[in-house]
Amino acid sequence: MYEFQIPENLQTLEPPRVFNTHVRPNNLPEQFFEKRCKTVFVQRNPKDIAVSFYYHYKDLIKFGGTFKQFMDFFLKEDEPASETNVSEDDVISIHDNHGNTIELLGSGGQYLSASNVRSGRYPNPVTNIPRLRKMNVNEDDIFLCAYPKAGTHWTWEIMTMLMQQSAEYHPHEKESYMYELQIPETLQALEPPRVFNTHVRPNNLPEQFFEKRCKTVFVQRNPKDISVSFYYHCKNMIQFSGTFEQFMDFFLKEDEPVLHCAWYKYTLEWEQFFRENLDHPVHCIMYEQLQQNAVEEIKRLATFLKTPCDDKLANLIAEKCSFQNLKNATLKVKKGEMSKILFRKGMVGDWKTHFTVALNEKFDQYLQRHPTTSMNTYDI
Repeated sequence: MYEFQIPENLQTLEPPRVFNTHVRPNNLPEQFFEKRCKTVFVQRNPKDIAVSFYYHYKDLIKFGGTFKQFMDFFLKEDEPASETNVSEDDVISIHDNHGNTIELLGSGGQYLSASNVRSGRYPNPVTNIPRLRKMNVNEDDIFLCAYPKAGTHWTWEIMTMLMQQSAEYHPHEKESYMYELQIPETLQALEPPRVFNTHVRPNNLPEQFFEKRCKTVFVQRNPKDISVSFYYHCKNMIQFSGTFEQFMDFFLKEDEPVLHCAWYKYTLEWEQFFRENLDHPVHCIMYEQLQQNAVEEIKRLATFLKTPCDDKLANLIAEKCSFQNLKNATLKVKKGEMSKILFRKGMVGDWKTHFTVALNEKFDQYLQRHPTTSMNTYDI
């Protein structure tokens, strides 16, 4: 598919090549017109297209609204009708010394995979994040903030169970409540109380998040384990084809842009926010402590959220949210397709089976150059 690939991939395909695309004529290659390439154009009743597109959006970008709400977007006459339009001038390519390339789109120091934006999986952060910052939030909205692969899915499911006072899985995957993966209109249509989850830095949250002092749950994890989990995530989500050590060249990159953002900058900026906003309600969770003593951590979280939680409910939630049970629920209960991508091992200390001595020393030097207060809470 033309817009889902980089030119180098398309040009290496064996002829005769049958490309497919959803783009307008102005976005096709200049040589398409010069060489008068054969073109097959397919059309369909737009009413049937609208219905099919609605279910496509529900599955692909986790649209959480009704069909009628979706039609407000489909029938929108002033563009952009969605935040998936991409100007190639905005695409940033980062490279390593081994021929691996990651294409990014970003705003405010936050970067998403350009291929996932082109495919419609994510909104374009270039235009979407500035709009998200202006969205309306409620005083009872809760924001779960964590770097990718730090335990967001796990914690979000626990939080939704506490809020509904029942150890029942939420019917939707967490992506339907994920701040940067939705457009403002979709998020604002969700029923309260809303538990949003996000990987963005503080500066990219809504302005009203700060004004209304929304409750914030911050999750941290040993960055060495994060890097291992993130590697497998990128192999599946953006088809990164390099080795683990080659991926670490990107992960340890200190000059941005990097995918999402640099771990040390993300962590330091959140720690600075906590120091400078002591009156903002914040609850911190360490992944390792949650795994070691889930019941007590769940009860601590319930106290912060001001939701009742006795030993029976805490134990039920801990059992339902065990790694294997949650992985199974993501695939079966939620009818999602993300389980194999988003859940791998969930282990503490898995980095020790991936790091060479040299890589471990390189990572330790990285941490020493950028010390964070959370470094003392896990085994590095």
